[in-house]
Amino acid sequence: MRFLRGVVTAVGALLVIGVAVTAAAPVANGTALSAGAGAPVIGRPVAVPARPVAGEQFSVAFSVRRAGTGAPLRAGTMVCSPSIAGHVIRHTESFRQGTARLAFLVPESGAGKLLTLKLSITAAGHTTRKVATFLVQPAPVPSLAIANASADEGDTGTTSLSFPVALSAASKRPVSVGFATTDGGAVAPSDYAAASGTLTFEPGQTSQIISITVVADVLVERDETFAITLSNPVHATISSVTATGTIVGDEIQFVSPAEGAAIPQNVATTACYANPTYGSGFVITFEWNVRARGGIQAVDLRVQRRGAAIPLVDARFYLDTTSYTYRSCGGFVADFNLTGWYWALRLVDDQGNGSAWAESSFGFAPCRLGDGTPCNAPAR
Repeated sequence: MRFLRGVVTAVGALLVIGVAVTAAAPVANGTALSAGAGAPVIGRPVAVPARPVAGEQFSVAFSVRRAGTGAPLRAGTMVCSPSIAGHVIRHTESFRQGTARLAFLVPESGAGKLLTLKLSITAAGHTTRKVATFLVQPAPVPSLAIANASADEGDTGTTSLSFPVALSAASKRPVSVGFATTDGGAVAPSDYAAASGTLTFEPGQTSQIISITVVADVLVERDETFAITLSNPVHATISSVTATGTIVGDEIQFVSPAEGAAIPQNVATTACYANPTYGSGFVITFEWNVRARGGIQAVDLRVQRRGAAIPLVDARFYLDTTSYTYRSCGGFVADFNLTGWYWALRLVDDQGNGSAWAESSFGFAPCRLGDGTPCNAPAR
């Protein structure tokens, strides 16, 4: 086995691919090659992979048999020269047990070009030539994807929010991509430290992390989000451009009703009389989670329409209470008051001092009777 144009000869006193031969009696694996046995017959190429890919290994094997008998040709001279656009490719070659084989790394510059393999086999004074061509496929380009991430806000100092970035396949070349954060409900620098830069994958590397600093505080807040976007990839594409970072408000978490939810009206309520004219009322269950700091003993709940003088609900609960259900029997919210509602929570310490209120909005669906008329419509 050697590089470039190789000659594997079954004559002379030398050792070729594990086969000893002598000048007096040319043999390969003990089988004599008779003069006049006929020209070598070279079979179709068998390639692995089936198509050459730029920058990847490629090998081709040819079966070689004796004309007439069809028996494998076990000794002879092999000359081969793979090339692209006239440039010979550095390669290895072998001729053993009736098989001529060559292997090499396809140049990256060969993408989209024709690869030509020229092979000649000489035995018993006869030479047979074979030419095979392959179109070189471009190397597959890996893709980059960034995933969502979240982290608790914390009460003091800073924490790290880590976005995983994955490369779909290892590359032989360095891969890089730009990134930058964008404010959402979370605003830099009060909630997190804005960041931008370039992320680099070294050859063979398939995973990286972008770490964003989250700024802690003791305010009662809803979960807040910001975005991070990938751009300008080098030696890769982007399959997932943007990810969301969630800063978890770790003092109070609103569960239901969800932000912007519309509470249905004219529904049956427990222990309420169903009035066919005025509707059956409505039911709202407020649910929350609390991660209390030291000294916190209670949670205040307030439900109100903005501008109203009297809250719908104004109550205090111990920390082991995480829900409250409000029922309206036979009442309804008029169409002109459907929006502008909110529910708010705050933490109360052992001295009775409350923190700032955290709010979540909701509304009501219009109240309609069975025939579609508004609730409180005059009886027919």
